[in-house]
Formats: sequence, structure tokens, C-alpha cells
Amino acid sequence: MAVDYTGNRVVRCRLRQLMGIHDNMRISELAEKTGLQRNSISAMYNNTATRYDAKSIAAVCDALNCEVGDLLVLEEVEE
Repeated sequence: MAVDYTGNRVVRCRLRQLMGIHDNMRISELAEKTGLQRNSISAMYNNTATRYDAKSIAAVCDALNCEVGDLLVLEEVEE
């Protein structure tokens, strides 16, 4: 059964900001540190990912020494 969410909030990934805090870490560097595919990290970085794997989130949080709430935030959508 598909979920048809029509609320006014959306999950945003703050990977770009977090990587900036870490000496402007490059996507390729994070891919190497985490073992994740570069295109997966790129989708998170560009906020185009539609699904987030729990193991990937944990790997990114470990690599950037942050919490899930630092990486993913729930924001109001402007209409």
C-alpha cells in the first residue's frame, strides 16, 4: 500500500552544510570514508534523495561525527 502524504512538511538533508563544516569535505572523500556509492552521497548532498537507508545514515553520521537530527530535518513547505 502506497503512502500518499499531502502535509506541509518535508524531510531535508543537511549534508551540504555538514560537509562545509568539515573543511569543505568533498563527496569523493565522504564516499571513501563511509564506503557508500558516490551517487548516493551526491543525492543526499543535492537534496534529491527520496529514500534514506538506515545504514547509510549511520555511516554518514559516524563519518561526520553528528547525530541523525543534525543530518535530516523536518521543514515546513512554503506554498
